[in-house]
Parts: sequence; C-alpha cells; structure tokens
Amino acid sequence: AEAEVEETEAEDEGEEITNIAELPNISNRIVDALEQHGITDVVELIGLEEDELRRIEGLDEDDVEQIREIIADSVEIIEQDEENEEGVSS
Repeated sequence: AEAEVEETEAEDEGEEITNIAELPNISNRIVDALEQHGITDVVELIGLEEDELRRIEGLDEDDVEQIREIIADSVEIIEQDEENEEGVSS
C-alpha cells in the first residue's frame, strides 16, 4: 500500500494537467462551479475570457483572480495571436 503515495510526484514531471480538478490550489467550490457550467477541461478554462468567468454562477471576483493566478502559475500558454499585447483593450 505504501507504493501508492509516490504517484503524486510523477505529475510534476511535466505530465500535462488536463482536468481542472488537478490544478494546484484550486478549491473544490471553484471546480464545482466550473463543472456546473460544463467546464471540466483546462483548455476550455484557458479559452474563457475573464468576463465569461465572472458570469459563471458561484464564482466571484476573488475566484476569477485565483483561477487566473493558478493558470498563470501552472499552465504554459502558447500565445495564438500576437496582436493581443498588454495595454490593448478591445
């Protein structure tokens, strides 16, 4: 039974996180709110705009901020469109 404890460390070896529930420091409440909205995949989550996140029932401003920080810390985002630079507001 002791060998099972080792499994969590393997995830740090660059194994890609695909399910939002696997994100570090994400609360169950946020995961539940996202899943209620049909979002279970990290890629889907990254694709959402901040205002879309704010419209999800059960998420408040702090949750949106926390989600953004978790994504920034744990997901390497390949920028698809370069014209979306800092300071350019649509």
